[in-house]
Amino acid sequence: RIEQRYNTFRTLVKENCPEYMDVFNTMHPMKMYWGPIRLTRYGTFEYRGFDVNLPTYLIGTSILMKYMLKRIRNENLKVTPTDYGINEPFKIEGEILHVPPFTYVNEILQYESMVEGTDSEKIRKYMKRVYDFAYPAIPKQKDPSISRIKEMLQTGKTRSDIILKQAVKLGWVRDSTLPDEIAKQIALQGADDLEKEVNTLVDEELVIDL
Repeated sequence: RIEQRYNTFRTLVKENCPEYMDVFNTMHPMKMYWGPIRLTRYGTFEYRGFDVNLPTYLIGTSILMKYMLKRIRNENLKVTPTDYGINEPFKIEGEILHVPPFTYVNEILQYESMVEGTDSEKIRKYMKRVYDFAYPAIPKQKDPSISRIKEMLQTGKTRSDIILKQAVKLGWVRDSTLPDEIAKQIALQGADDLEKEVNTLVDEELVIDL
């Protein structure tokens, strides 16, 4: 798939913007893949799904993932997709860690996360179960990034919800085109929020290995 995208993009550049072929030829083929999960030239996976989030969301999510996997490894748990895992995700029975089947995650949870977000009871429950499973293994539980994730779970408001509320407050009417002026104000506010957060985080001892 990466090769197909690379060749397609190469053809488009060559036909429409040949003056950029020198630039294109210096780019690694892996850069032509813009999916949410990308394989890098270093052999690692890059997750690109949190574009509008602040560092605390990204770090908090990474912390949960890190210690969820650590707990699975340290306790020798066997991650097993079961129908039981639909209603009781991340429940441990002996050495079995129940998770939903892939079809349920792909067809139900992924769809509802995109369309309803935290308004979906299924999504809120799944998020809380992930958090509850990973949290006991985290050594520094008062980390500001973990606090951010906890706040999101308590309020049900994601960064996207906050941005949408801001747009409405600035005069945007839902389901209409976002005016350029409002988009600019949101972008500038986002830049200010990022600067404040980075200045705060550099003074914190983060639990994740950065």
